[in-house]
Amino acid sequence: MKQFTLKFTEENLKRHLAYNPDVIVTTRDERKADIGDVCVIEDRVFVVSNIISGRLGAILIGANLNIVKESGFTDQVSYVREIEKIYGYSVKEFYVYTLRSLEKSLPSTLIMEDKP
Repeated sequence: MKQFTLKFTEENLKRHLAYNPDVIVTTRDERKADIGDVCVIEDRVFVVSNIISGRLGAILIGANLNIVKESGFTDQVSYVREIEKIYGYSVKEFYVYTLRSLEKSLPSTLIMEDKP
């Protein structure tokens, strides 16, 4: 397990967190981490629970039809436009990371709570 960094624009992060503040699905143009690695986003620790890789079209067709919605987009066209805006039009390989809040991923018996 290692710690890694992901950068988000303010707008993109708001969109991700608005869909589900405990699960972030984000697409990147390079491998950033492995399953089990962690990153800090807005003072919360998230762990990588899944990675899908491939060309964007193949990811959208076969891997997971919910990626668009889970990434905070209402439709596939707006998702693809955002990816192209960030990374340019390309047939290169992309990586779709599913990050889960570590506190939501731990069994309740392992979560330490402050008790007076």
